[in-house]
Amino acid sequence: MPKIIKDIRSKILEAAQELFTQAAYSEVDTRKISKAAGIAAGTLYNYFPTKKALFFAVFEKSWDESRRRLEDAVHHCPEGADAIDVFLEAVYTEFTRNKRLGRNFFQLTVPERVKEENRCGHVKPGHLHKITSNLVKICVLAITAYTGQPVQAQQADALERLVIVLHMALPVMENVYGDSTHDNIEFLSQLIHAYINTYIIRT
Repeated sequence: MPKIIKDIRSKILEAAQELFTQAAYSEVDTRKISKAAGIAAGTLYNYFPTKKALFFAVFEKSWDESRRRLEDAVHHCPEGADAIDVFLEAVYTEFTRNKRLGRNFFQLTVPERVKEENRCGHVKPGHLHKITSNLVKICVLAITAYTGQPVQAQQADALERLVIVLHMALPVMENVYGDSTHDNIEFLSQLIHAYINTYIIRT
């Protein structure tokens, strides 16, 4: 009689997330994931056709969890605190929590982005676009909480560019200045405050 496992898809995602968070993408194979999930190797392919498809499902799950924590951090910013710094500290915490997963993500998406741009111009691949869009929205919440006024449409392009710079800078800064977390956050905070001083008049 075959072994019945409840919520197989969730178990696969949990097992894969644990493995992809600990090791490089190339070091994690479907046999390891199947074993960790307690299923037969062939069963995994009933839910995810390829390892890459599974990885991106894991990344989507992880990012949705991170997004909720980032939003909560900004929404529950302590009275009198700088919402920009609260936002950046939360971003840094999420980056540290998912560092290996993020590295695997960029190893897969940077070649994808080059290929996509060669074929479709400057269109960002779906996963990168989703992260950027979400980060911009949360950054807008932080800026609005800090300045007391919304970000206008004409300011949005510069903000998206800034968020992309912040997003790409984190792994580089962590690699070069990994022992200077406070200084890294302070530097990024100065960048956002410079954006505010340039584009937004604080009320």
